[in-house]
Amino acid sequence: MDLLNYRYTAQESKFIIKELDVDNTRNKNKEELFIVFKLLEKTYNKVKVPLIPYTVFFFDNNFGIFLICYFENTPITSRIVLPFGNELYDWYAGSDENHLQ
Repeated sequence: MDLLNYRYTAQESKFIIKELDVDNTRNKNKEELFIVFKLLEKTYNKVKVPLIPYTVFFFDNNFGIFLICYFENTPITSRIVLPFGNELYDWYAGSDENHLQ
């Protein structure tokens, strides 16, 4: 399944899950990549765990799969999935506490 601009199909859903086109994000608009990092940073700061520097995300075009979940056009969660060989690692996850229940 191509996650790029995938929209949850529940009739009344206000959620949008978006996979970032990292090449375009790096070259044209870094805002969404920064949003992913800020959500990660909120979570990592809360649990007092160090997070790799933001600049690492710009190092390699194949760093990972970057996902943002929006609720009513507000980014509420982010994930970075790392591909390694034939496996995927759901390695980084961040969220906005204001939207946790």
